[in-house]
Formats: sequence, C-alpha cells, structure tokens
Amino acid sequence: MKFNALMHASVFCENMDAMFEFYEKILGCPAKMVIRNYAYADKTDSPYYKAAQADPNGICIAYFEVGNGQYIECIAAGKGLKQKENWKEYLGISHLALTVDDIFKTRDELEKREVVIDSPPRIGNSATWQMWIYDPEDNPIEIMQYTENSFQLTGH
Repeated sequence: MKFNALMHASVFCENMDAMFEFYEKILGCPAKMVIRNYAYADKTDSPYYKAAQADPNGICIAYFEVGNGQYIECIAAGKGLKQKENWKEYLGISHLALTVDDIFKTRDELEKREVVIDSPPRIGNSATWQMWIYDPEDNPIEIMQYTENSFQLTGH
C-alpha cells in the first residue's frame, strides 16, 4: 500500500470568521468547500442538528486549499471544547506544516499582512528551513522550505 498525499488536516475553531480571514485572505488558501448547518437539518444524530435549527446558514465546516487537493479543514467547535494551555503538553496533532519555495519572501509577505512571526527562519535539525506562526485559534503552523540536504527529501 502507498498513499498519494495528505488530503487534509483538521482543526476545531470557535471563530469561523477569523479562520476565513486568516486562511483565505492572509495565507491565500481559498475556501474550496463550505458546509452550512442546514446540511444537517434532517440528521438528528449529528452534532450539527441543533445548529441547523438555530442558525441554518452558519458555517460548520470549511476546507481551505493549501495545494492541489490538500486542505486545512476547520470545524466549528461544539460546546464544552477546552482551549489548549500549551500545545506541547498534549498528545495528538501538535501542529500544521506548510512548505514554501522562498521562506524569506514568505516571512516578508506575512509581516506585511501583520502576521506575527513567532520564530524567525532558521535551519532546523532536519536541514530544512523553518519558521513558526499561529492561526487565530492559536494552532501552531510551521512554515518550511526544503534545502538540497533536507532529510525529508534525502532520508536520514
């Protein structure tokens, strides 16, 4: 068995408008699929059933296309989800990682768009350029640029 690609990574969010602003307008990842609550109006076993009754046009899921057929999926958070206090203290997905052709040009463009660069570009332990930012829900995003020596390309 061999997989073709990672189709999507998924994050829960409280403020869907802020996620649209960030992923679509700031990062330039177009929303390719938007599911509104009314899609669950007849699905009584769905966590979105009540939302479909209360706010049928509200967005419950959005897919932002990072690359050809690769997405970040934002899912509207249900009641009772807790914010992570420190992302390094939890099991499970720790961050998203996106590749770029020019990390310095990307840094400059993100700074123009008032995105805080948490960790400036540097060569990481895998011989790959990396820098860190956060989305509006404090999900860590690693921005990476391969080098000819990147372990992801050469193996290690």
